[in-house]
Amino acid sequence: MHLVIFGASGRTGNHLVRQAIGMGHDVTACVRRPSKLPFSHERLRVIVGDARDRFNVDRAIHHADAVITTIAPVADEPENTLATIAQTIMQSMQKHRVTRLVTLSDSYIVLHPHFKAPLGQRLGQIFTTPASARWLRIAQQYAITITSHTAINWSIVRTHQLNEGEFTGQYVVDTQNRKLNVSIKRTNVADFMLRIAVNGNHVGEMPIVSDK
Repeated sequence: MHLVIFGASGRTGNHLVRQAIGMGHDVTACVRRPSKLPFSHERLRVIVGDARDRFNVDRAIHHADAVITTIAPVADEPENTLATIAQTIMQSMQKHRVTRLVTLSDSYIVLHPHFKAPLGQRLGQIFTTPASARWLRIAQQYAITITSHTAINWSIVRTHQLNEGEFTGQYVVDTQNRKLNVSIKRTNVADFMLRIAVNGNHVGEMPIVSDK
């Protein structure tokens, strides 16, 4: 498969790239800082640019079979960044008829009815508020809700605490929203995200994953 990974230069994204290559997939890695992806391979293509830039996103997604994103909100960026990225990626996926999306989120994110309003109806209310941890959480919540209300075959993988450590492949998948205070190694969550992206499991679900 040809996998496109946004956030590939991050700590989880690095593991996604390496593991995907190791599984025999072709990978397009989208990064802002290529120096944070110290890895090269004949099946790896690197695109440097911002995920809010539709041209860069179109270049990446054009021949994709599935898209994986680990981009998270950053405190010193505008509060609408994550929502803009989510919209840009999904619009490009629809344009190029790519239907599989796996994204990473925090375990506290759930789908609330009051987040179902159209984007333009709530952005002004949410994103004119001064930046704070509370509003960054709302930004992430809203971006995830945008994702979940499309026709794309999405899966939202949730984690509470991400840790470094050697890959074990031993983790628990919870689809009942119970395990909210558990941790998982980045290597293990990368493995789970790759497997469901390829196999099409957990479509329309928000599983929480944690180490055994």
